[in-house]
Amino acid sequence: MTGRVSEYVLAIDGGGSGCRLALVGPNHRIDVDAGPANVSTDFSDAIASLRTGLADLASKADLSEGALYAIPSYLGLAGVVGPKDAVRVAHALPLKSARIESDQPATVEGALGTHDGAEAGLGTGSIFGLRRGSRLRLAGGWGHRIDDRASGYWLGREALRLALAVADELEPAGAISSAVSERFPTPKRKNRILKG
Repeated sequence: MTGRVSEYVLAIDGGGSGCRLALVGPNHRIDVDAGPANVSTDFSDAIASLRTGLADLASKADLSEGALYAIPSYLGLAGVVGPKDAVRVAHALPLKSARIESDQPATVEGALGTHDGAEAGLGTGSIFGLRRGSRLRLAGGWGHRIDDRASGYWLGREALRLALAVADELEPAGAISSAVSERFPTPKRKNRILKG
């Protein structure tokens, strides 16, 4: 790494499938990937992924971990739904100056930059954002158990649901249900005649 540590910023985008860490400075950027980092789904594993990513980033930047931890940092993490979650993450990581919040505003900012517009963030989960001037409106992103429409998790679950509905003869077979049934064979039920 070249330049003074004070000229750098550390940014982390943590999601349900993985996280990306970037150390950005004047004319220089270093990136690493790490494992899942949804702090609501699995806090311990999320922190372990973040710590592994930080160690890898320090190594790649040829910095001590202590020097990396002193760099001002921004963490946009899946599963941070309020200040208590952010404080819990802050206490679990050795970062000295960190802003920690949900990954949702960062998703919109990353897609739109400084422009007004709409954004649909579709990954393991999903979030929809609309920005007009200084107003940001978010919808969705409440987690795979109750929401996250159009996300990877939702699409997979709906494809499996459709294949089961076809197996139960509640829906007609089609290209999607056939492809799913080939990949994940569905047992056929035998209809029985009940004798009275």
